[in-house]
Amino acid sequence: MKKRVLAIGLDGFEISVALKMIDDGKLPYLAKMISNSAFFKLDHGDARSTGLAWEHFSTGQDPDSYKKWSAIDFNPDTYSVEQSSTRSRSFTVGLPVKMVTFDVPYLSLDGSDVLGMSNWGAHDPGVKRSANPPELLDEINTRFGAYPATKFIYGFVWPSIKKTKQMANDLVEAAKKRSEIIEWLFADRYPDWEIAIAVTSEHHSGIEALWYGMDENHPLHHVPSANAARKGLEDLYVETDKMLASLAKKFPDVTMLTFSMHGMGANDADVASMILLPEFLHQRSFGTPFLHPRKEWILSNGRRMNPNMDWTQAILPRMGRRSPDSFMGIIDRLRQKLGLVEKASPFGAPVRFDAKQSLSWMPLIHYQLFWPEMEAFAMPAYYEGQIRVNLKGREAQGIVALEDYNKVLEKLERDLAGLTDFETGRPVVSRFERPVKNDPMAANSTQCDLRIVWKNHSVGFKHSETGAIGPVPHRRPGGHTGEFGYATLENTDLKNGDYGTRSSFDVVPTILDLYGLNIGDNSISGRSLLND
Repeated sequence: MKKRVLAIGLDGFEISVALKMIDDGKLPYLAKMISNSAFFKLDHGDARSTGLAWEHFSTGQDPDSYKKWSAIDFNPDTYSVEQSSTRSRSFTVGLPVKMVTFDVPYLSLDGSDVLGMSNWGAHDPGVKRSANPPELLDEINTRFGAYPATKFIYGFVWPSIKKTKQMANDLVEAAKKRSEIIEWLFADRYPDWEIAIAVTSEHHSGIEALWYGMDENHPLHHVPSANAARKGLEDLYVETDKMLASLAKKFPDVTMLTFSMHGMGANDADVASMILLPEFLHQRSFGTPFLHPRKEWILSNGRRMNPNMDWTQAILPRMGRRSPDSFMGIIDRLRQKLGLVEKASPFGAPVRFDAKQSLSWMPLIHYQLFWPEMEAFAMPAYYEGQIRVNLKGREAQGIVALEDYNKVLEKLERDLAGLTDFETGRPVVSRFERPVKNDPMAANSTQCDLRIVWKNHSVGFKHSETGAIGPVPHRRPGGHTGEFGYATLENTDLKNGDYGTRSSFDVVPTILDLYGLNIGDNSISGRSLLND
């Protein structure tokens, strides 16, 4: 008889934090689990920069296999952008196995034989909320209620002690509720499964917002809310420890796989990629600023801002051709408040959030009007900086001839290499990558021409030609910068111990292999962890 497989994905779980807490005696079950399992570090490789780890899991494919290198689609005909949903089928389709899943990001259950629910409280769910059977949605809501931490899935709290404590409390409550649902779903509602998969999201949300409390080297580590942030993250890890212990006790006969697709750490990209890079390219093209930092941002190097505002609310009103502090800027704002203009012009101030545009919250989007006039512009990005060349024959209003493509990129790299951190004076660029250098005309809607890997978490730049860019307040203190994810395998033929580093793409083949399923004809990336 085949042994059942229980896979628990811990989205955003940074293993180094767990190991330190284990050393401090705070995570008794995780200490036991790691000692009594085959332990692997997981390397997501360059695919980590796509931010699509769970789409890679749900499809079982790497970016090269299904031709998607970013969560953002760019239309070269209209210069418009949108955040795309998953466009490849799940690895679960057609498997001859009874499977139950809960809250696996990017896993669509529509028309599927898989039982369970998607998008209960996932961080970047990638699919609409659905269940199979459909009535399971109401059943879960009636029994357990809605997700307790919805407003903090993408929380921004560091300027406020009160909000930091509330986010921490709500995420812990969400983790407890998630644990209850998983046990009920797998033990009571659908107990005859052969493979069961559940994913937690609270570490992802928690580390992105609260990392500064844990990281002694983070620029925000000494702000007033840091202690509450640290306690909140530790409480989340303790709750995860309890959940895993409870599941192991409830299902003692199964092969248990726990995993995190990638590590987490300090965020080095949000501010640099979402506002500083597009502002630098704007000034480089037009010689005038579009961003007008507040004095308190400059004096504190982004460590102070109004605790009653979120990041977007703080940044957007400081963008426009005219400074909001200038006489005409004040007139613009007054006219807006009086309803004399429907919307602020991009040639005035301030820029405004547009709820109809899904990416309007990101400051970079408000440079979009200028893209057709620029030889190169910053693309929306959640991680590394991304630049698209306005290439003739590819972009509708292309400026750069193909024979000048490399020359333009070389000049861009020289200029960007001259950027230094506003506070330390150190270079901010770690390296450049040219993803489509072999055939730029064939770049698809998710590809850029130049990728910038940042060196540190700068919130302000300086350059010999433009002067200061920013600074602006920090956004997410945490990001996808941890070195490794991890996986543990319990109750298999593998001996306990450390098995070194493997690919994050090996998780899906392992789940299939553990139950003796055929991995297929190269439709699944990676190889089973059971294989040397």
